[in-house]
Amino acid sequence: RFSLGDWGLCLAAGVSGLTIYNLCINEGERTITAGAAALIGSTIPILATFAARIFLGETIRAAAFWGGALAFGGVILIGLGEE
Repeated sequence: RFSLGDWGLCLAAGVSGLTIYNLCINEGERTITAGAAALIGSTIPILATFAARIFLGETIRAAAFWGGALAFGGVILIGLGEE
């Protein structure tokens, strides 16, 4: 169970993390195309998967790997279509 101090720390980390992420992503999307922003954003689940593999020892199933590769490939195609 979380102590009261742990809840405060979790709340502070969540609020600051969401705020910083949204401020940075909004500023970045003002300077690049939508396709490039989608390409960058699509790497987040892939990086999270690799981080879970490296730091937590989770296994990556073939379906998850190929599903992520297919989704990422689609975003690359959209990005290539940008002018």
